[in-house]
Amino acid sequence: MRFLLPILLLAPTALIAHPGHDHGDGFAAGLAHPLLGLDHLVAMLAVGVLAARLGGHARLALPGSFLGGVLALGLLGFGGAENALVQHLVIASIIVLGGVLALALRPPLVVVVALAAIFGAAHGYAHGTGAAGDGGYLLGFLLATAALHCAGLALGHWLGSGRLAPAVRPLGAAAVAAGVWLMVTPEASHSVAPSLPDGGPDHAHSHDHGHSHDHNHGHSHSHDHAHTHNHAAAADSEVAHWIDLGAAVHGGFGSLIAAGIILGEAGLEATAPEGRFDLLVSYRSHPDAPCPCVIDGLQVATGASLGQGTLVLEPDPAPADTFGVATFTNRATGAVWQATIPMSAWPELAEANTDTNPHERWHIVAGMADLFTLERLE
Repeated sequence: MRFLLPILLLAPTALIAHPGHDHGDGFAAGLAHPLLGLDHLVAMLAVGVLAARLGGHARLALPGSFLGGVLALGLLGFGGAENALVQHLVIASIIVLGGVLALALRPPLVVVVALAAIFGAAHGYAHGTGAAGDGGYLLGFLLATAALHCAGLALGHWLGSGRLAPAVRPLGAAAVAAGVWLMVTPEASHSVAPSLPDGGPDHAHSHDHGHSHDHNHGHSHSHDHAHTHNHAAAADSEVAHWIDLGAAVHGGFGSLIAAGIILGEAGLEATAPEGRFDLLVSYRSHPDAPCPCVIDGLQVATGASLGQGTLVLEPDPAPADTFGVATFTNRATGAVWQATIPMSAWPELAEANTDTNPHERWHIVAGMADLFTLERLE
């Protein structure tokens, strides 16, 4: 049973989910973070174990290249958007490093050093996005990473002696299993495609976006959809859901994606389509806008798509005093609603992307009092 001890050393957090990137600030938080996530713990220990097994220059080159990648992309990740490719690389690092150990491979040093640098960069960027420019956090993260590399080196040397040597391969297999588990688990807990059910969305609940909506229909009656759901106070799970979907569609989650999601939910509720093909969504962007990225948020919230012909980026620009205009048409009832983002909202939207992480961007945008107006057109 003694050969199982090294495997157990790899998995003290296997029973708890990764806490995510919404961490605290400062040196102590950075120091603790690699120890609280199975992805970091396994990958960083595996680098040390592999370095010990390869021996020679690899004992310094592998940990050094991994740390160099962490430092370089950790700095680049400050205030950046989370990236799905980076998350895939983080998980790939566990599977690849574990696979090399499990199969007792001895790749050329230049190959493993390059892989270590790439994997270190992915780990650094993934958690630099949540550090909001906090150098203390990155320093703690680097020191914890170096400590785990040292622990892996010690573990590798220990396993390389005598009758414990056969435990290396099951140790690598355990790392591969951990990587596969991390790869599969997010798919079980999050939807992968936003779309309307064929029977239509559930409009029993209502949405207060915390914004000043203009509900002037041009008639004496008023908007019947009472808004009581405050996006600024949304549950963490709901916010994480939107961030995951927005990043998957757009490649990152910025303030314009958050704005598009909030507009899309308002338009979806107002038009109340019965089925996915009843709703037509179009968007016009002002020429001075950096990009028409709001449309990606509209797609996430409504399920409209270019392929289905239910999402249109209009070639005509938005009016001079507006940042963008989204139009929602219920093709079954003929009801048309228009959500307008005023140009005056742009400075605050731009500022929301500075030194913030995706969760902070969501809450800033959701709390904007004058993000958009919503009105019914005739």
